[in-house]
Amino acid sequence: MRGLRSEVQLKRSTVGLVFLLLLGAAGCSARPVARPPKVTPTPTSTASASETPRVLRMLHLTSKGGRYPGIFRVAPGAGWLAVSEACPGDCPDGPEAVWVVDSNTGKVLIKYPLPALGCSNDPMVEGGAAPFLAVDGQRDRVYVASCVRPLLFVLSAHARKVQEVHLPAPLQGIAVDSSSDRVVVVVGKEVLILDNRNYQIVGRLKLPAVGLSPLVDQDMVFILSPPKMFILNLATQRLVRSAAIPRDTECAAVDTGQRDLLLHSGGSPWITEVAEDGKSLGRHRVPDSLVCDLVIDPSRGVVALASDSGQLFFLASSDLKTRTQLTVSSGGVGWLDLDEVDHLVYADDGEGIFVVSIPE
Repeated sequence: MRGLRSEVQLKRSTVGLVFLLLLGAAGCSARPVARPPKVTPTPTSTASASETPRVLRMLHLTSKGGRYPGIFRVAPGAGWLAVSEACPGDCPDGPEAVWVVDSNTGKVLIKYPLPALGCSNDPMVEGGAAPFLAVDGQRDRVYVASCVRPLLFVLSAHARKVQEVHLPAPLQGIAVDSSSDRVVVVVGKEVLILDNRNYQIVGRLKLPAVGLSPLVDQDMVFILSPPKMFILNLATQRLVRSAAIPRDTECAAVDTGQRDLLLHSGGSPWITEVAEDGKSLGRHRVPDSLVCDLVIDPSRGVVALASDSGQLFFLASSDLKTRTQLTVSSGGVGWLDLDEVDHLVYADDGEGIFVVSIPE
C-alpha cells in the first residue's frame, strides 16, 4: 500500500477557496511544493539496534538548467519510479518533463518532454512540478495530468510511447486500481472511472461537492472534500455514503491491513483515524513538526511520516506510537512514497531521494 496523497486541479475561480483550505505549509499539499536543492549531511539514525531503519542509498536526480526532482511515485516491486520534473518559472531550455528512473541506481531510463503540461506557467503550482502523478507497475505505465488542459498523459515506463486521453475537465486527482483494470480520476464534482486498457470512460459518479484525492482500497474509493469524505463502491459505481472528517484535513492514507484511513494536517499534533465505513475511530497524538505526508506498510504494521527538520518517524499502525526515527537531512523532507513489496520508504529533500529500509 502506498501513501495516497492530495492532488488538485480545476477552474481557478471555483477552486481558490478549496486550495486555501487544503494547501498547508507542509510537503503533502494538494499541489505539493517542489523544494530547491540544499546541502545534505550524512544521514544518522536515532533508532534502537533491534529495529533500525537505514539509508540504503541516495538517488541524485538534479538535471541541467536548475531542474530537480519534484513529486514522484514508486512502482512497488517493479524497480522504477516516475518523477515529475520541477522547473520554477519558465523552462528556457525546453518543455517540462516526466522522468522514469531506475530505483536502484537513480539512472534516468526515459525522459518524456510534455509541452502541453503547463505546470511551470501555472501560478497555482509552486515549483512547476506536475502534481498529478500515478503509476501502474503491473502494466508498466505512468499517468500524469496537464495543469492547464483537460488531458491525461499515459506513458510507458520502458518504451517511448505517449498516449493522450482527453477528459471533460481538468483533473483534481488520479488513482490506479491495477486489480480491476481501472483508473479513477476526479474532475470537479464528478468521479470518472476509466478502463486502463483503452482509457474509455466506463463510469461517472456525481459528488455533492468538489472532490479531491481519490484513495482506493479494493472496491472502495474514498474522495476527500473537507469537512466531508465521500465513500464510493468501485464495482457498483455508486456513492455509498459520506462521512465527517476534520475541516483542516490535507492528506490521507489507507491502511489496507487494518481497513481504515489516517487523516492529517501538516504541523498538527493529531492524526485522525477513520474506519472505511466512515466511522470515527478517534485521534492519536504525534510529533507536531510532521509535514503532511504519510505512507503505510500494512504487512510491517508501520506508518512513516517526515518532519520539517529532516527526520523520518516510524510509527506502529496499531496505536500510532513512535517506534523509531531516522535523521536523513538538515533540511525538510518534502515528499514520501513507499515500496511496500520491498519495504522501502523513498524520501525527497529537494536535492535527491533517499531510499530507507522499513524496520520490522
